Amino acid sequence: MVVGENDGWLEQESRSDWLREEYRLLSEHYFHEDNFILKMVTFYATLSGGLLAFLASTVVGNNTALNRLVAVIGIAVSLSWLISVVRQRELRQYLSNRMRRIEKELHSVWPSADFQPLDIKTLAQWDATDHRHRWYNAPYFAIRRIPASLVLALLPAAFTVGWIVLLLGNWL
Repeated sequence: MVVGENDGWLEQESRSDWLREEYRLLSEHYFHEDNFILKMVTFYATLSGGLLAFLASTVVGNNTALNRLVAVIGIAVSLSWLISVVRQRELRQYLSNRMRRIEKELHSVWPSADFQPLDIKTLAQWDATDHRHRWYNAPYFAIRRIPASLVLALLPAAFTVGWIVLLLGNWL
């Protein structure tokens, strides 16, 4: 049975308790994922940087075959990194969407309750705060709406393009 369906098997009060507990667990997992994402980015960035340093070293030098091999390994690492980031982004979106649905339902039950700062995903009061619009705020407001998980996908994509350019440069 899916929690969130209105099938009458729970009374409203116990349903709210259930949803709050699910929300607590989801939010703990959400923040736990931050640590995992940081470790993943650190691992792949270090590995990619090490490959670039190796490629630039005198060990590789003008050895075209070794240059190509390092570039192919770099492409494989970058694609693996990109796949990992996309997977994490999908998990993150699932958690966020479920948390939003729980928040919406709890807000309908307790409309006067101020959930901030527990409202991780909707931040109900954020838009009501005083945003002093200045010329430099426009880029800031545009940038802050971009999900961090999407920005993180740019790094492995950029490395992939760089490795492909290096690989093609060895064949030209």
